[in-house]
Amino acid sequence: MATDMAEKIKISGWAAWELRPQGQAPAGIAAFIFALTRSKLWLLIPLNAALHASAFLVLSQLLNLLIKDQTKSFLCALPFLIFPSNLQWTSQLHKDGFSILGVVLILQGIVSLSRLENYKIGNWFFINFRSIISCICGFISIWLVRPMLLMVMQPILGLLFSLLIVIFLIRVFKKVVSWQKALTASLSLLLIFFMFSQDKIYRGSIDFGPSEFVYDNKIKPEDYEMQDLPEPAITAQPTIEKPPLVQEPVVKLARIEEPKPRMQDVEVKRRRVIKNLKIEIYWTRLSWLPPFIENKFQSLAMMRRGFRFTAPEAGSNIDMDIGFNSIKSILVYLPRAARIVFLAPFPYHRFSSKGSYAASPLMRKIATLEMMVVYFVLIFLFYAIWHWRKRIEIWIIFIFCASMMLVYGLVICNIGTLYRMRYVYITTLVAFGIAGFFAFLEQLAIRLAIRKDD
Repeated sequence: MATDMAEKIKISGWAAWELRPQGQAPAGIAAFIFALTRSKLWLLIPLNAALHASAFLVLSQLLNLLIKDQTKSFLCALPFLIFPSNLQWTSQLHKDGFSILGVVLILQGIVSLSRLENYKIGNWFFINFRSIISCICGFISIWLVRPMLLMVMQPILGLLFSLLIVIFLIRVFKKVVSWQKALTASLSLLLIFFMFSQDKIYRGSIDFGPSEFVYDNKIKPEDYEMQDLPEPAITAQPTIEKPPLVQEPVVKLARIEEPKPRMQDVEVKRRRVIKNLKIEIYWTRLSWLPPFIENKFQSLAMMRRGFRFTAPEAGSNIDMDIGFNSIKSILVYLPRAARIVFLAPFPYHRFSSKGSYAASPLMRKIATLEMMVVYFVLIFLFYAIWHWRKRIEIWIIFIFCASMMLVYGLVICNIGTLYRMRYVYITTLVAFGIAGFFAFLEQLAIRLAIRKDD
Protein backbone atom coordinates (compact mmCIF):
# COMPACT_ATOMS: atom_id res chain seq x y z
CA MET A 1 0.00 0.00 0.00
CA ALA A 2 2.81 2.41 0.87
CA THR A 3 4.72 1.86 -2.37
CA ASP A 4 1.57 2.09 -4.49
CA MET A 5 0.54 5.34 -2.85
CA ALA A 6 4.05 6.76 -3.20
CA GLU A 7 3.94 6.08 -6.95
CA LYS A 8 0.53 7.74 -7.20
CA ILE A 9 1.86 10.80 -5.35
CA LYS A 10 4.80 11.08 -7.74
CA ILE A 11 2.45 10.88 -10.71
CA SER A 12 -0.68 12.74 -9.53
CA GLY A 13 0.64 14.93 -6.74
CA TRP A 14 -0.02 15.05 -2.99
CA ALA A 15 -3.77 14.91 -3.47
CA ALA A 16 -3.33 11.13 -3.76
CA TRP A 17 -1.92 10.88 -0.23
CA GLU A 18 -4.07 9.76 2.71
CA LEU A 19 -3.10 9.19 6.32
CA ARG A 20 -4.88 5.87 6.89
CA PRO A 21 -5.24 3.87 3.65
CA GLN A 22 -7.61 1.02 4.55
CA GLY A 23 -7.19 2.01 8.19
CA GLN A 24 -3.41 1.49 8.15
CA ALA A 25 -1.64 4.65 9.31
CA PRO A 26 1.88 3.10 9.09
CA ALA A 27 1.31 2.62 5.35
CA GLY A 28 0.28 6.27 4.96
CA ILE A 29 3.30 7.50 6.92
CA ALA A 30 5.63 5.22 4.96
CA ALA A 31 4.09 6.44 1.69
CA PHE A 32 4.85 10.03 2.74
CA ILE A 33 8.52 9.15 3.30
CA PHE A 34 8.75 7.04 0.13
CA ALA A 35 7.28 9.85 -1.97
CA LEU A 36 9.96 12.26 -0.72
CA THR A 37 12.80 9.76 -1.13
CA ARG A 38 12.40 6.31 -2.64
CA SER A 39 10.50 3.14 -1.77
CA LYS A 40 13.03 1.36 0.41
CA LEU A 41 12.10 -0.09 3.77
CA TRP A 42 15.43 0.77 5.38
CA LEU A 43 14.49 4.45 5.11
CA LEU A 44 11.98 3.84 7.94
CA ILE A 45 14.69 2.69 10.36
CA PRO A 46 15.51 6.24 11.59
CA LEU A 47 11.82 6.90 12.25
CA ASN A 48 11.31 3.68 14.21
CA ALA A 49 14.56 4.23 16.09
CA ALA A 50 13.57 7.78 17.02
CA LEU A 51 10.17 6.67 18.30
CA HIS A 52 11.60 3.83 20.40
CA ALA A 53 14.52 5.84 21.76
CA SER A 54 12.28 8.80 22.63
CA ALA A 55 9.94 6.55 24.59
CA PHE A 56 12.96 5.11 26.43
CA LEU A 57 14.21 8.58 27.38
CA VAL A 58 10.78 9.65 28.65
CA LEU A 59 10.49 6.46 30.73
CA SER A 60 13.95 6.96 32.23
CA GLN A 61 12.99 10.52 33.20
CA LEU A 62 9.89 9.18 34.96
CA LEU A 63 12.09 6.77 36.92
CA ASN A 64 14.51 9.54 37.80
CA LEU A 65 11.73 11.34 39.67
CA LEU A 66 11.91 8.59 42.30
CA ILE A 67 15.52 7.37 42.10
CA LYS A 68 17.22 10.76 41.67
CA ASP A 69 20.05 9.00 39.83
CA GLN A 70 20.24 9.27 36.06
CA THR A 71 22.52 6.25 35.61
CA LYS A 72 20.27 3.95 37.63
CA SER A 73 17.22 5.33 35.82
CA PHE A 74 18.77 4.32 32.49
CA LEU A 75 19.56 0.86 33.83
CA CYS A 76 16.01 0.41 35.13
CA ALA A 77 14.51 1.36 31.76
CA LEU A 78 16.97 -0.81 29.84
CA PRO A 79 14.61 -3.84 29.42
CA PHE A 80 12.18 -1.58 27.57
CA LEU A 81 14.96 -0.61 25.18
CA ILE A 82 16.68 -3.95 24.56
CA PHE A 83 14.05 -6.69 24.97
CA PRO A 84 14.27 -8.56 21.63
CA SER A 85 10.48 -8.77 21.29
CA ASN A 86 10.32 -5.06 20.43
CA LEU A 87 11.86 -5.97 17.07
CA GLN A 88 8.33 -7.01 16.10
CA TRP A 89 7.55 -3.35 15.48
CA THR A 90 10.87 -1.46 15.52
CA SER A 91 11.98 -3.47 12.48
CA GLN A 92 8.63 -3.59 10.69
CA LEU A 93 5.67 -1.49 9.59
CA HIS A 94 3.62 -1.48 12.78
CA LYS A 95 1.59 0.97 14.86
CA ASP A 96 3.24 0.21 18.20
CA GLY A 97 6.11 2.71 17.97
CA PHE A 98 3.71 5.66 17.77
CA SER A 99 1.25 4.36 20.36
CA ILE A 100 3.98 3.42 22.87
CA LEU A 101 5.55 6.87 22.66
CA GLY A 102 2.08 8.38 23.09
CA VAL A 103 1.42 6.35 26.23
CA VAL A 104 4.65 7.35 27.98
CA LEU A 105 4.16 11.02 27.01
CA ILE A 106 0.68 10.99 28.55
CA LEU A 107 2.05 9.32 31.67
CA GLN A 108 4.79 11.94 31.91
CA GLY A 109 2.27 14.77 31.60
CA ILE A 110 -0.09 13.37 34.24
CA VAL A 111 2.71 12.65 36.71
CA SER A 112 4.15 16.14 36.21
CA LEU A 113 0.75 17.73 36.82
CA SER A 114 0.22 15.81 40.05
CA ARG A 115 3.67 16.17 41.69
CA LEU A 116 3.60 18.35 44.77
CA GLU A 117 7.24 19.37 44.28
CA ASN A 118 6.42 21.14 41.01
CA TYR A 119 4.13 23.59 42.81
CA LYS A 120 6.81 24.65 45.27
CA ILE A 121 9.01 26.32 42.67
CA GLY A 122 8.60 29.62 40.85
CA ASN A 123 8.01 28.33 37.32
CA TRP A 124 5.18 25.97 38.30
CA PHE A 125 2.84 27.47 35.70
CA PHE A 126 5.34 26.77 32.91
CA ILE A 127 5.68 23.16 34.15
CA ASN A 128 1.91 22.79 34.03
CA PHE A 129 1.80 24.14 30.50
CA ARG A 130 4.61 21.77 29.46
CA SER A 131 2.70 18.86 31.02
CA ILE A 132 -0.40 19.70 28.99
CA ILE A 133 1.71 19.86 25.80
CA SER A 134 3.20 16.45 26.66
CA CYS A 135 -0.31 14.97 27.00
CA ILE A 136 -1.43 16.58 23.73
CA CYS A 137 1.60 15.19 21.87
CA GLY A 138 0.91 11.75 23.32
CA PHE A 139 -2.75 12.08 22.37
CA ILE A 140 -1.84 12.92 18.75
CA SER A 141 0.73 10.11 18.55
CA ILE A 142 -1.89 7.55 19.62
CA TRP A 143 -4.65 9.09 17.50
CA LEU A 144 -2.52 8.74 14.37
CA VAL A 145 -2.42 4.95 14.60
CA ARG A 146 -4.86 3.64 17.23
CA PRO A 147 -7.87 5.91 17.85
CA MET A 148 -9.64 3.10 19.68
CA LEU A 149 -6.91 3.08 22.33
CA LEU A 150 -8.06 6.56 23.34
CA MET A 151 -11.54 5.18 23.97
CA VAL A 152 -10.07 2.44 26.18
CA MET A 153 -8.08 5.02 28.12
CA GLN A 154 -11.04 7.35 28.63
CA PRO A 155 -12.74 5.67 31.64
CA ILE A 156 -9.39 4.85 33.27
CA LEU A 157 -8.21 8.44 32.99
CA GLY A 158 -11.63 9.64 34.19
CA LEU A 159 -11.29 7.66 37.43
CA LEU A 160 -7.63 8.62 37.82
CA PHE A 161 -8.29 12.32 37.26
CA SER A 162 -11.22 12.29 39.70
CA LEU A 163 -8.89 10.83 42.34
CA LEU A 164 -6.23 13.46 41.60
CA ILE A 165 -8.73 16.32 41.88
CA VAL A 166 -9.80 14.98 45.29
CA ILE A 167 -6.13 14.84 46.31
CA PHE A 168 -5.68 18.49 45.27
CA LEU A 169 -8.73 19.45 47.34
CA ILE A 170 -7.19 17.69 50.34
CA ARG A 171 -3.93 19.54 49.73
CA VAL A 172 -5.81 22.85 49.70
CA PHE A 173 -7.63 21.90 52.91
CA LYS A 174 -4.28 21.09 54.57
CA LYS A 175 -2.84 24.35 53.18
CA VAL A 176 -0.07 22.48 51.40
CA VAL A 177 -1.01 24.04 48.03
CA SER A 178 -2.80 27.32 47.36
CA TRP A 179 -6.27 27.16 45.87
CA GLN A 180 -5.06 29.00 42.75
CA LYS A 181 -2.50 26.28 41.99
CA ALA A 182 -4.97 23.50 42.79
CA LEU A 183 -7.57 25.12 40.52
CA THR A 184 -5.03 25.43 37.69
CA ALA A 185 -4.04 21.77 38.04
CA SER A 186 -7.68 20.64 38.16
CA LEU A 187 -8.57 22.65 35.06
CA SER A 188 -5.54 21.17 33.28
CA LEU A 189 -6.73 17.65 34.10
CA LEU A 190 -10.25 18.48 32.91
CA LEU A 191 -8.84 19.88 29.65
CA ILE A 192 -6.88 16.67 29.03
CA PHE A 193 -9.92 14.54 29.81
CA PHE A 194 -12.03 16.66 27.45
CA MET A 195 -9.73 15.62 24.59
CA PHE A 196 -10.16 11.96 25.40
CA SER A 197 -13.94 12.26 25.71
CA GLN A 198 -14.50 13.27 22.08
CA ASP A 199 -16.38 10.38 20.47
CA LYS A 200 -15.57 11.52 16.93
CA ILE A 201 -11.91 10.58 17.29
CA TYR A 202 -12.60 6.86 17.46
CA ARG A 203 -16.13 6.33 16.22
CA GLY A 204 -16.25 3.79 13.40
CA SER A 205 -12.56 2.89 13.66
CA ILE A 206 -13.03 -0.73 14.69
CA ASP A 207 -15.31 -3.62 13.85
CA PHE A 208 -16.72 -5.12 17.02
CA GLY A 209 -17.91 -8.37 15.52
CA PRO A 210 -20.56 -10.16 13.51
CA SER A 211 -23.61 -8.53 15.07
CA GLU A 212 -24.84 -6.22 17.80
CA PHE A 213 -26.17 -7.31 21.16
CA VAL A 214 -29.89 -7.67 21.80
CA TYR A 215 -30.82 -6.31 25.20
CA ASP A 216 -33.14 -8.42 27.31
CA ASN A 217 -33.31 -8.08 31.08
CA LYS A 218 -36.06 -10.67 31.47
CA ILE A 219 -34.21 -13.74 30.22
CA LYS A 220 -32.02 -15.54 32.72
CA PRO A 221 -28.35 -16.05 31.88
CA GLU A 222 -28.74 -19.82 31.66
CA ASP A 223 -31.55 -19.41 29.10
CA TYR A 224 -29.51 -17.28 26.68
CA GLU A 225 -29.94 -18.24 23.10
CA MET A 226 -26.76 -18.57 21.12
CA GLN A 227 -26.27 -17.90 17.46
CA ASP A 228 -24.13 -20.10 15.23
CA LEU A 229 -21.79 -18.29 12.87
CA PRO A 230 -22.13 -19.25 9.21
CA GLU A 231 -19.49 -21.61 7.92
CA PRO A 232 -17.02 -19.86 5.61
CA ALA A 233 -16.86 -21.25 2.13
CA ILE A 234 -13.65 -22.91 0.99
CA THR A 235 -12.49 -21.65 -2.32
CA ALA A 236 -10.78 -24.06 -4.64
CA GLN A 237 -7.06 -23.50 -5.02
CA PRO A 238 -5.93 -22.59 -8.53
CA THR A 239 -3.96 -25.26 -10.33
CA ILE A 240 -0.44 -24.27 -11.25
CA GLU A 241 1.03 -25.78 -14.35
CA LYS A 242 4.50 -27.18 -13.96
CA PRO A 243 7.14 -25.51 -16.12
CA PRO A 244 8.73 -27.65 -18.84
CA LEU A 245 11.86 -29.49 -17.91
CA VAL A 246 15.09 -27.69 -18.69
CA GLN A 247 17.21 -29.75 -21.05
CA GLU A 248 20.58 -28.30 -20.16
CA PRO A 249 21.95 -28.96 -16.64
CA VAL A 250 21.43 -26.15 -14.17
CA VAL A 251 23.27 -26.03 -10.86
CA LYS A 252 21.35 -24.42 -8.00
CA LEU A 253 22.09 -24.08 -4.31
CA ALA A 254 19.87 -26.23 -2.13
CA ARG A 255 17.45 -24.16 -0.07
CA ILE A 256 15.59 -25.73 2.82
CA GLU A 257 12.45 -23.86 3.85
CA GLU A 258 9.88 -24.46 6.56
CA PRO A 259 6.74 -25.96 5.06
CA LYS A 260 4.05 -23.32 4.92
CA PRO A 261 0.44 -24.25 5.64
CA ARG A 262 -1.72 -24.32 2.52
CA MET A 263 -4.44 -21.70 2.45
CA GLN A 264 -7.08 -24.37 2.03
CA ASP A 265 -5.86 -26.24 5.13
CA VAL A 266 -5.89 -23.01 7.13
CA GLU A 267 -9.42 -22.25 5.97
CA VAL A 268 -10.58 -25.76 6.90
CA LYS A 269 -9.09 -25.37 10.38
CA ARG A 270 -10.65 -21.93 10.71
CA ARG A 271 -14.07 -23.27 9.76
CA ARG A 272 -13.75 -26.15 12.21
CA VAL A 273 -12.85 -23.81 15.09
CA ILE A 274 -15.58 -21.27 14.29
CA LYS A 275 -18.17 -24.02 14.11
CA ASN A 276 -17.47 -24.90 17.75
CA LEU A 277 -17.64 -21.30 18.94
CA LYS A 278 -20.85 -19.63 19.96
CA ILE A 279 -21.63 -15.95 19.84
CA GLU A 280 -23.63 -14.20 22.55
CA ILE A 281 -26.57 -12.23 21.18
CA TYR A 282 -28.07 -11.11 24.50
CA TRP A 283 -26.67 -8.58 26.93
CA THR A 284 -28.20 -8.23 30.39
CA ARG A 285 -28.30 -4.67 31.64
CA LEU A 286 -28.24 -3.71 35.30
CA SER A 287 -31.16 -1.39 36.06
CA TRP A 288 -29.33 0.47 38.83
CA LEU A 289 -26.15 1.19 36.84
CA PRO A 290 -25.88 4.41 34.78
CA PRO A 291 -26.02 3.71 31.03
CA PHE A 292 -22.68 5.37 30.25
CA ILE A 293 -20.91 2.94 32.62
CA GLU A 294 -22.84 -0.04 31.25
CA ASN A 295 -21.91 0.96 27.71
CA LYS A 296 -18.20 0.83 28.56
CA PHE A 297 -18.48 -2.76 29.76
CA GLN A 298 -20.54 -3.64 26.70
CA SER A 299 -17.83 -2.18 24.48
CA LEU A 300 -15.30 -4.49 26.14
CA ALA A 301 -17.56 -7.46 25.44
CA MET A 302 -17.91 -6.49 21.78
CA MET A 303 -14.18 -5.95 21.36
CA ARG A 304 -13.45 -9.37 22.83
CA ARG A 305 -16.00 -10.88 20.46
CA GLY A 306 -14.19 -9.24 17.55
CA PHE A 307 -10.83 -10.69 18.67
CA ARG A 308 -12.36 -14.15 19.17
CA PHE A 309 -13.50 -14.37 15.55
CA THR A 310 -10.61 -12.54 13.87
CA ALA A 311 -8.18 -15.49 13.77
CA PRO A 312 -9.77 -18.41 15.63
CA GLU A 313 -7.32 -20.88 14.11
CA ALA A 314 -4.20 -19.20 15.56
CA GLY A 315 -2.01 -21.48 17.66
CA SER A 316 -1.46 -18.96 20.48
CA ASN A 317 -5.15 -18.38 21.23
CA ILE A 318 -6.31 -18.75 24.81
CA ASP A 319 -9.80 -18.96 26.32
CA MET A 320 -11.40 -18.69 22.90
CA ASP A 321 -14.61 -20.25 24.23
CA ILE A 322 -15.18 -17.45 26.75
CA GLY A 323 -17.32 -14.46 25.83
CA PHE A 324 -19.17 -11.86 27.87
CA ASN A 325 -22.92 -11.22 28.03
CA SER A 326 -23.14 -9.17 31.25
CA ILE A 327 -21.03 -7.17 33.67
CA LYS A 328 -21.14 -10.15 36.03
CA SER A 329 -19.48 -12.40 33.44
CA ILE A 330 -16.72 -9.79 32.98
CA LEU A 331 -16.05 -9.53 36.73
CA VAL A 332 -15.99 -13.31 37.10
CA TYR A 333 -13.34 -13.56 34.38
CA LEU A 334 -11.27 -10.64 35.75
CA PRO A 335 -8.91 -12.74 38.00
CA ARG A 336 -8.19 -15.07 35.09
CA ALA A 337 -7.54 -12.07 32.83
CA ALA A 338 -5.12 -10.62 35.41
CA ARG A 339 -3.22 -13.90 35.57
CA ILE A 340 -2.93 -14.09 31.80
CA VAL A 341 -1.94 -10.47 31.17
CA PHE A 342 0.72 -10.36 33.91
CA LEU A 343 2.19 -13.86 33.64
CA ALA A 344 1.51 -15.26 30.15
CA PRO A 345 3.03 -16.94 28.24
CA PHE A 346 2.98 -19.71 30.83
CA PRO A 347 5.58 -22.54 30.90
CA TYR A 348 3.32 -24.96 29.04
CA HIS A 349 3.06 -22.39 26.23
CA ARG A 350 6.82 -22.12 25.94
CA PHE A 351 7.46 -25.84 25.70
CA SER A 352 4.51 -26.70 23.49
CA SER A 353 4.75 -28.09 19.98
CA LYS A 354 6.01 -26.10 17.05
CA GLY A 355 3.94 -23.21 15.85
CA SER A 356 2.48 -22.66 12.43
CA TYR A 357 5.29 -20.40 11.26
CA ALA A 358 9.07 -20.57 11.35
CA ALA A 359 9.28 -17.55 13.65
CA SER A 360 7.14 -19.19 16.36
CA PRO A 361 9.87 -21.34 18.02
CA LEU A 362 12.26 -18.37 18.08
CA MET A 363 9.59 -16.12 19.54
CA ARG A 364 8.86 -18.65 22.28
CA LYS A 365 12.55 -18.75 23.22
CA ILE A 366 12.67 -14.96 23.34
CA ALA A 367 9.49 -14.84 25.42
CA THR A 368 10.96 -17.39 27.82
CA LEU A 369 14.03 -15.25 28.51
CA GLU A 370 12.02 -12.07 28.84
CA MET A 371 9.42 -13.61 31.14
CA MET A 372 12.17 -14.92 33.44
CA VAL A 373 13.21 -11.30 33.92
CA VAL A 374 9.60 -10.20 34.38
CA TYR A 375 8.84 -12.87 37.00
CA PHE A 376 11.91 -11.93 39.03
CA VAL A 377 11.36 -8.18 38.82
CA LEU A 378 7.62 -8.18 39.57
CA ILE A 379 8.45 -9.41 43.07
CA PHE A 380 10.36 -6.20 43.72
CA LEU A 381 7.61 -4.10 42.16
CA PHE A 382 5.58 -4.62 45.32
CA TYR A 383 8.59 -3.55 47.38
CA ALA A 384 8.92 -0.44 45.20
CA ILE A 385 5.25 0.44 45.81
CA TRP A 386 5.72 0.00 49.56
CA HIS A 387 9.04 1.87 49.61
CA TRP A 388 7.66 4.90 47.71
CA ARG A 389 4.08 4.54 49.01
CA LYS A 390 3.97 8.23 49.99
CA ARG A 391 4.93 9.36 46.48
CA ILE A 392 2.02 9.96 44.15
CA GLU A 393 4.12 9.15 41.07
CA ILE A 394 4.35 5.43 41.84
CA TRP A 395 0.60 5.16 42.40
CA ILE A 396 -0.33 6.96 39.18
CA ILE A 397 1.98 4.78 37.09
CA PHE A 398 0.93 1.52 38.74
CA ILE A 399 -2.82 2.24 38.58
CA PHE A 400 -2.63 3.37 34.96
CA CYS A 401 -0.45 0.49 33.71
CA ALA A 402 -2.25 -2.22 35.69
CA SER A 403 -5.68 -0.97 34.59
CA MET A 404 -4.70 -0.85 30.92
CA MET A 405 -3.23 -4.34 31.13
CA LEU A 406 -6.41 -5.68 32.72
CA VAL A 407 -8.47 -4.20 29.90
CA TYR A 408 -6.21 -5.93 27.36
CA GLY A 409 -6.50 -9.16 29.32
CA LEU A 410 -10.29 -8.95 29.12
CA VAL A 411 -10.38 -8.12 25.42
CA ILE A 412 -7.50 -9.97 23.71
CA CYS A 413 -7.60 -13.77 23.60
CA ASN A 414 -4.36 -14.31 21.66
CA ILE A 415 -1.12 -14.44 23.65
CA GLY A 416 1.03 -13.28 20.74
CA THR A 417 -1.07 -10.15 20.23
CA LEU A 418 -1.35 -9.59 23.98
CA TYR A 419 2.43 -9.87 24.36
CA ARG A 420 2.90 -7.05 21.88
CA MET A 421 0.05 -4.82 23.02
CA ARG A 422 0.97 -4.89 26.72
CA TYR A 423 4.69 -4.22 26.09
CA VAL A 424 4.81 -0.59 27.16
CA TYR A 425 2.80 -1.21 30.33
CA ILE A 426 4.59 -4.32 31.57
CA THR A 427 8.07 -2.98 30.76
CA THR A 428 7.18 0.21 32.64
CA LEU A 429 6.23 -1.88 35.68
CA VAL A 430 9.41 -3.92 35.18
CA ALA A 431 11.44 -0.70 35.18
CA PHE A 432 9.93 0.36 38.50
CA GLY A 433 10.43 -3.17 39.81
CA ILE A 434 14.16 -2.86 39.04
CA ALA A 435 14.10 0.49 40.83
CA GLY A 436 12.57 -1.32 43.80
CA PHE A 437 15.38 -3.89 43.59
CA PHE A 438 17.98 -1.11 43.77
CA ALA A 439 16.13 0.46 46.71
CA PHE A 440 16.03 -2.94 48.44
CA LEU A 441 19.80 -3.36 48.04
CA GLU A 442 20.40 0.14 49.41
CA GLN A 443 18.23 -0.49 52.46
CA LEU A 444 19.91 -3.86 52.98
CA ALA A 445 23.36 -2.25 52.82
CA ILE A 446 22.30 0.40 55.36
CA ARG A 447 20.99 -2.21 57.80
CA LEU A 448 24.14 -4.32 57.45
CA ALA A 449 26.27 -1.23 58.09
CA ILE A 450 24.24 -0.41 61.23
CA ARG A 451 24.61 -3.96 62.53
CA LYS A 452 28.33 -3.84 61.86
CA ASP A 453 28.67 -0.59 63.84
CA ASP A 454 26.67 -2.06 66.73
